[in-house]
Amino acid sequence: MGKKGVNKFVICICLILLAYVVFTVAFRYEDTISYTAWSVEFWDCIFHGKGISEYYSYAFTNPRGAIHGAPAGSWLTFFPWIIWNFPVFLTNMSVSSDVTSQVCIVWSKGLLILCLFLLSLFTFKIVMRITDGNKQFAFCSVILLNGSLEIFDSVAYTGQDEIIYMALFMIAVYYMMLDKKIISIFLSLFSVTICPIMIIPVFFLLIVYEKKIVKVFVKSFVCIIPTVLFEVLYRNDIIYANLKGQNTISTFQMMMNTATISSAIGQVSIAAVMMIILAFLCLFNNSEDEDKDKDKKSIAVLTSVFVLLCFLMATTFYRGCMYIPFLVIFVCLEPEWLEYKLALLLSTGIGRFIYFLANPYNISPRYLTGFVAERLSSISEQVINPTSVGYDSGLYIFKAISFASIILLFVLHFMRKKLNLKPFVKKDTILLVYSCFPIFLVLFFFLKVCL
Repeated sequence: MGKKGVNKFVICICLILLAYVVFTVAFRYEDTISYTAWSVEFWDCIFHGKGISEYYSYAFTNPRGAIHGAPAGSWLTFFPWIIWNFPVFLTNMSVSSDVTSQVCIVWSKGLLILCLFLLSLFTFKIVMRITDGNKQFAFCSVILLNGSLEIFDSVAYTGQDEIIYMALFMIAVYYMMLDKKIISIFLSLFSVTICPIMIIPVFFLLIVYEKKIVKVFVKSFVCIIPTVLFEVLYRNDIIYANLKGQNTISTFQMMMNTATISSAIGQVSIAAVMMIILAFLCLFNNSEDEDKDKDKKSIAVLTSVFVLLCFLMATTFYRGCMYIPFLVIFVCLEPEWLEYKLALLLSTGIGRFIYFLANPYNISPRYLTGFVAERLSSISEQVINPTSVGYDSGLYIFKAISFASIILLFVLHFMRKKLNLKPFVKKDTILLVYSCFPIFLVLFFFLKVCL
């Protein structure tokens, strides 16, 4: 691209960064508060003579003020927070110290910003590898990734851990492409340990790159060993068992049974059926492809898997970001009809934008930091008593727009050689509009609250 194009990339990045800074500082979502408290309580156990074995009995008393009380699951799932928040513990060693202050929360979100940077870096590297060093496409993928409202919501607003295990998995994919399988499996293990549902995309990654199905199952099993060992070690911990509650295999079953069809044998999960079909297609088509062709195949397969996970399985509103990283790479795989693919991706952004804006449950004033809320409360009653209409079924039409656009993206990709379309808008213009979604959401939110 010329100088003008580079300047547009810079403008896009600056707009995105501004939006991230505002929401990161302005909001303290309850999950981030709990992650921060739980991670500091872990260090309390070590340095205050209790030991890790007593973690759940200690966390049950909720000494650090977690919104959700004690953690309902393995502390391995938030182990990155434990490591990252060690400085928070060092500066707040007294149990009476407040580790849920906004300074501590912003520090916790710093882990997510770091992981977003790593995710962006390896997205860039993968696109560079597949497109033979096309920097224009690589920069395009980074802007599409960071400008996504789903990613923005998960990182800057709710402060969730999706970006952590997605970053680990993206790096694992990159090293698998380099044929450094040991490193890839090691990183995949960490990703699955943080979020067990990640065993599904790990399984599909192995199907693409491994020739023998036995190796696929063995390496997949290796990735769940830490989770299995944890359950064995804590099997007699009554407090852990009670806290864990339904956060077990039943959660996975519930996710799979979100979208079902009736059959002679009962209700059948649509997501499960499609994944089984996709797995067999990968196995039967596991030929000796060239490295670049296999890399493209892996991206297409993983994009399909994550779309199924996010649209046909139950996920809360902030976990909808899981499909974005691979979708943006998928969009940048081939140069044909890039403008149309970007336009379809833009339509998904429009659907999500309206959904986030219209539904007060998603972006709520009640999660504003004290500093911001105090200054806005004098302007608007919404900050003190935010209205909430809950989930309006009419809003799901905008989710349908996103899903339909993604399906059309796949159709356009696989039929690109047979189509004869003329570009109707420049891709730089689409990128600029797309990158404005986060800052538009910031502006509309504060206008909505204050007016």
